[in-house]
Amino acid sequence: MELTVPKVYYLRPPGDRTGQPDKVGFKVKVDGVSRPGGEQTAPEGPRARLTIDARGADKVVRLEWRKVPYCTGDTAGVTCSMGPGPNFGPVSVTDEVTPIAAEGSKAGDTGLIHYRLTTADGTVRTASTRVVVGEPVLELWHRENVTAAPGGRVTFPLTIRNTGEVAVQGVGFGIDARAMAPRQRYRNCRYMGFYKGRVAVCRFPDLRVGPGETVTFTPALEFDAPAKQVSSMVRESVWPLVTGPRPDDGWPTQGDMGHGDELTPHDVSRSPAGQGTFSGAHVAWTNVRLGMGMGADFAAIGATVRGKLGTEQRISIGARNNGPGELGPGTVLRMVFTVPLGSLVVKQPMRAIDDDVYEPLCEHAFDTQQRDTYTCELAATPEGETHTLDFTLSLNEPGTGLVQLTGSPSDNRPANDTAHVTIAP
Repeated sequence: MELTVPKVYYLRPPGDRTGQPDKVGFKVKVDGVSRPGGEQTAPEGPRARLTIDARGADKVVRLEWRKVPYCTGDTAGVTCSMGPGPNFGPVSVTDEVTPIAAEGSKAGDTGLIHYRLTTADGTVRTASTRVVVGEPVLELWHRENVTAAPGGRVTFPLTIRNTGEVAVQGVGFGIDARAMAPRQRYRNCRYMGFYKGRVAVCRFPDLRVGPGETVTFTPALEFDAPAKQVSSMVRESVWPLVTGPRPDDGWPTQGDMGHGDELTPHDVSRSPAGQGTFSGAHVAWTNVRLGMGMGADFAAIGATVRGKLGTEQRISIGARNNGPGELGPGTVLRMVFTVPLGSLVVKQPMRAIDDDVYEPLCEHAFDTQQRDTYTCELAATPEGETHTLDFTLSLNEPGTGLVQLTGSPSDNRPANDTAHVTIAP
């Protein structure tokens, strides 16, 4: 069995529920055990016991706990029983026990919570968490939108501040700019080879940022803007090293150190120049758009069918990127195919969802004139490339349908976003 606890946990001062947005909760986990859910009793058989003990720190912290049959205790200590179960776990006691600041405590007060895990065979494991009343609230200066020349330099000033009640010792920072190449790899940051230096996680273990203090780092982070991708998102995060980033933010823990300049912190009294704001969210996003009229002109591709009525004909419809820009890997367009009145789709695009199992690629519906419509996703192809889908129509009457494209915010020629599908026997 394994016991995992936080090294440090920050408590809001008594009666104060503000603080760090999206804060990671109190996480205590035990691997290799099982636990009943709801209000059931503890499982039968040899049991492990976990004791959470705040005695000795009662002026700083007390325990709130949910009264369930498998836990006993009071505001100073709680013991929960857990059954054997090597195929279960981890079991979290987060729902049962939560530390909160004791009445009369004040920002900066500290104490220790001790844990004792006793397994069914008598093995004992111990751990502890340092609790601190008050918390550092780190905010990151960022811009929501940046305009850059194709292939030009994009600068990201790195400035943080602490709006919390207590100081932070040790700061971590991450930046993910996957559409842009870094101009250098800084020596106090790690870079995973898979991302080619475009994702960096930096550590500043000796940096102390007190309440109300602002710190900027030099040199500023610099990247080369994409040559063709008209819009790309950059995400940034900052966190206390002792707590780490939110696990679901996905910041890499591995990678090689850079060999460029060292990012050096400096105390400052004002924010960077330019239009930007401080964000306390766990991720701050910036949209980098290419200027100089750069857009991605996607043109709809229709079809003209000259087959005999009463026959079936296959058509290929879709979109072509006339450039000069691109939307980037993984992006999609939305195509709506309105079937000509008097024709019927007898075969449509399919996608595999399992071995030898398929489902329609497009969503079928009816428009206000009761015409069949098929809404499909198309890959936003690079400049000069085309993505089409095949439909087979049963031709019963002459008629005209439509292919309509949406989903390219940088399209500077909307007139060609619609094309016709004409049945002309």
